[in-house]
Amino acid sequence: MPTYRILDQDGSVVDKSHGPDSLNIGTDELLRLYREMVFVSIMDLIMFDAQRQGRISFYMVSAGEEGTAVGSCSALNTRDPIFAQYRETGIFAHRGFTAQDFMAQLFAKVHDPGRGRNMPVHYGSQKLRIHTISSPLATQIPQAAGAAYAVKMQDQLEGRTAEGEGERGRRVVACYFGEGAA
Repeated sequence: MPTYRILDQDGSVVDKSHGPDSLNIGTDELLRLYREMVFVSIMDLIMFDAQRQGRISFYMVSAGEEGTAVGSCSALNTRDPIFAQYRETGIFAHRGFTAQDFMAQLFAKVHDPGRGRNMPVHYGSQKLRIHTISSPLATQIPQAAGAAYAVKMQDQLEGRTAEGEGERGRRVVACYFGEGAA
């Protein structure tokens, strides 16, 4: 079965209509996205080792999925609610979750918004509009569907239109899940 690809194994552009010249993104934004992906990759290496050493009880890496999380989140409005699974560390990084925020959650420290009551890698941020990750697979799917309906009703009540720009336009609800949940 043929597979659609934009890049080949070596990172060379296969589909020229999706090459670097087709992007409408400035250099500063591209560097920001790249830094966020590298940050997640480095944190994964360190925290995976910490979990294997028994310093934290649980850790799931995002290896190979950094671009999907960071890239898709960069297309969302900051007001769009997100429901994620374990491997979307990049969306937290993109929305402004700091290294200190990650460590507070992973090590169940006082500055963890969940007050250390969740397993490691169960990040969440009310301020960043990212719902807390839960352990059972796929629980975020019906939650996101309900949130999408609520957002639709709120947008209608507030008179938001698709044509509105920035903070005033309609919102979407993003839901991330893997093949195990599907």
